[in-house]
Amino acid sequence: GDSLVALASGGASQERLAELFAAADADRDGVVGGADAILFFKPSGLPNATLSKVWLEASHRRGCIEDVEDFEVACKGVAVAVLERTSVADESPGSAGGSSQAARRRAKRQQRELAAAVASAAAAA
Repeated sequence: GDSLVALASGGASQERLAELFAAADADRDGVVGGADAILFFKPSGLPNATLSKVWLEASHRRGCIEDVEDFEVACKGVAVAVLERTSVADESPGSAGGSSQAARRRAKRQQRELAAAVASAAAAA
């Protein structure tokens, strides 16, 4: 499988991204729609709401992606969300300075940063 770090940092080749795009296009119509995306990214373990948010940003609010460049933005967004979710989960509320309120604030800040990163990547694509 692809390393989430490689996807998040842009380390996947265009050839590999094209293979992933084809795999995500379940009905082989050349378009990866929202339903295709949910099925494809479900193994990430992210909630559907998070997947939908990333997908809408990557698809420029159209809900479907027709090219590898926008699909790459979606892959990066999902990878970043998984990595950030993992880092938040790794921080126990009882750790130094880690009240549950502080953890919630940190998670909200990371969500905003994720949204900004995905929007920035989408604008660059």
